[in-house]
Amino acid sequence: MANIRARTGTGMLFLDFHVKGVRYREQTALIDSPTNRKILKGLANRIDCALASGTFVYRDFFPNSSRAQAFSDDTPA
Repeated sequence: MANIRARTGTGMLFLDFHVKGVRYREQTALIDSPTNRKILKGLANRIDCALASGTFVYRDFFPNSSRAQAFSDDTPA
């Protein structure tokens, strides 16, 4: 399950989730507010659905992430 959290020092939101037992955190440029949490909740729901159905491709959700390189073959997780 993807969780929405805020960094203590900056108040910026990030997503915290697990793929195949490995924890990932993706930072955003969104400040912690009810509107931005709602936006991220939609993304978190899509991530959860993709993980549950076995169609999650990291690069599809975070194309500019350096962590996407860990999933180089683009096969669903």
